[in-house]
Amino acid sequence: MAGKIALRPFADKGSSVGGRPGPDEMGERSTKMSHEIPLLAQGPPPEVRLRSEWRAGDAERVVELHRRGYAPEGARFQNGFADYVRQTVDAACLDAPGHASRVWFAERGNQALGCAAMIDRGGRGQLRWV
Repeated sequence: MAGKIALRPFADKGSSVGGRPGPDEMGERSTKMSHEIPLLAQGPPPEVRLRSEWRAGDAERVVELHRRGYAPEGARFQNGFADYVRQTVDAACLDAPGHASRVWFAERGNQALGCAAMIDRGGRGQLRWV
């Protein structure tokens, strides 16, 4: 059954209806807002899982995650940025047998939510694509 959970500020003095501050309690607490969070009728969303094996299409996933994640940062991360990310993914050779690098994807269902990798740099690691 769908519904809502209401979150309201805690009132340590006598309060008006519903636990919200009354007119005599304004001041510092008046800047706090109450929020409602809708409950899902179908239950909780699928759990997030981590995947560490490299699959066909993962290079494109890394690029797309970066394109979406950095787009709000402005022009600096637009022209040529996706090509640069793709070059770094290809250079890491994560699909080559026996490589020492590792990659992790956070996924919910079939949707990639994020990724990170530790790239082998000859005995040192480089954190990439976070």
